Amino acid sequence: LLSGYALLAFLCLIASFVGTYQFFYRDRVILGVNVFGQSLQGLTRDEAKNFLENKFGQPDQILARFGGQRIRVSDGEQTWLAYPWELGLRTQFASLADDAVGLGHRGSVADIFGDQLKCFWGACDLGTAAQFDQATAQAYIGWLAPQVDQPPRDADVRIEGVRVTA
Repeated sequence: LLSGYALLAFLCLIASFVGTYQFFYRDRVILGVNVFGQSLQGLTRDEAKNFLENKFGQPDQILARFGGQRIRVSDGEQTWLAYPWELGLRTQFASLADDAVGLGHRGSVADIFGDQLKCFWGACDLGTAAQFDQATAQAYIGWLAPQVDQPPRDADVRIEGVRVTA
């Protein structure tokens, strides 16, 4: 009989812990969530966005620090090197903060608890999310086009039997 009460008390303790955890983290980043090793646990969406902006600076700087190798653009004769952000790649901290807050809060009950346990015991590093800014890419292409543009040349094509020569 005593062990039955102890088991009931233990289950009540676990249920109260889980309930308290769910209540406190209902609109916050759960324990164990990181972005590039920086802990966001316990932050609200706005706090996480501000933290990331303060930590990494302008959104383009995260691409420069973690994957900003230059991209080679060539027309066969000339070569240009462009950084990803010059071609329109952007990092939006707001969407990264949304992903951080959403982890452990979306899906079925099993998915929610599974994500929470996985992050609690093993830490979940979200990395970064990149978007494409078409206007920036078009501006770069607009700058590059005159350098690549060549005047048309008249082609001279002859047919000699079954052979075509230029």
